[in-house]
Amino acid sequence: MFIVSTESFSVWKNKQLSKGGDIKSLSLLIDLLGGLSKKDLNLIKIKSEKNLKLKLDLNHLEYFWNKHLTTSTPIQYLSGISYWRDLKLEVSNKVLIPRPETELIIEIIDGIFKKKQEKKTFVDLGTGSGAISIALALANPSWNGIATDIDKN
Repeated sequence: MFIVSTESFSVWKNKQLSKGGDIKSLSLLIDLLGGLSKKDLNLIKIKSEKNLKLKLDLNHLEYFWNKHLTTSTPIQYLSGISYWRDLKLEVSNKVLIPRPETELIIEIIDGIFKKKQEKKTFVDLGTGSGAISIALALANPSWNGIATDIDKN
């Protein structure tokens, strides 16, 4: 853990935003790599705590922010993590980052099959991050699922 003053953090954050990018992306980077959630960032404004605990120091966070800005690499690929629905998924540049629109697939399937209590088996070909399969399995514990991808990793 790295301890940084809230004042230093605020100055650092403003400096990073002045380079470009948007607050949403920087907040995601701070969450995924620094360990400070959006909620934590909002609480900084109303709490009187003088120090913050980060998983990475500000220099490392700045390195990843600069890499994001110069290469347009998504924060999720830099961190190896993506939030989707109520999941925290491992991702790499070999898979698509799960999109909010993909949630519709889960809602449509649930709408069609939720009322039927019988067991189902589903197959997810080219699963990538596994987001769809994991969400279906969690929403329907009695179902059997097969998720496969051409890449062994």
